[in-house]
Amino acid sequence: MPYKINKKINQVLLELLTNLPAPRNAALSESTETLIKTAALKAAVISGALSLPAGALAFLTLLPDLVVVWKIQAQLVADIAAVNGKSKQFNRETLLYCLFGQEAFASEDLVVRIGQRFIVRRSSQKMFENFLGKLGLRIGRSLLGERIARWIPLVGAAVIARYSFNDTAKVGNTARELFSSEIELK
Repeated sequence: MPYKINKKINQVLLELLTNLPAPRNAALSESTETLIKTAALKAAVISGALSLPAGALAFLTLLPDLVVVWKIQAQLVADIAAVNGKSKQFNRETLLYCLFGQEAFASEDLVVRIGQRFIVRRSSQKMFENFLGKLGLRIGRSLLGERIARWIPLVGAAVIARYSFNDTAKVGNTARELFSSEIELK
């Protein structure tokens, strides 16, 4: 069963990172702070609602919750890149960096910060797929805590909603820091 979940997570991540969202025109008139707060609230509401079912039914909502939240976060990153005039630097590596942070690329050195500048190295398809495999395993393992929280209906929903809010805000803040800096693509 864990293998199937990890495989599905890898498929979802590959799809998300291959089909990057275009920035929304409406986002260009908003501040990054507003974009972050709006996306974080949206993610929290969706995660909270999807985690309301208890027991075995709760397990069925895990992956849809992740997918919807990742799509909200990916759109947020695309919008922040556009607001900062950096849509051309928005690619799968910068999106992955924003979604999963610096530790995601620690061993590959694909995104490196040097002073106020970020160096982003493009990865080969094989390297990218290998990385997604490792990431899928890590995400699959971390779902255990979420599965436990989903057994407690209202309290679990509140905890998961808060986590989703904080995680989305963190993604937005990472994107703001990245796209407000000089980015060099290699």
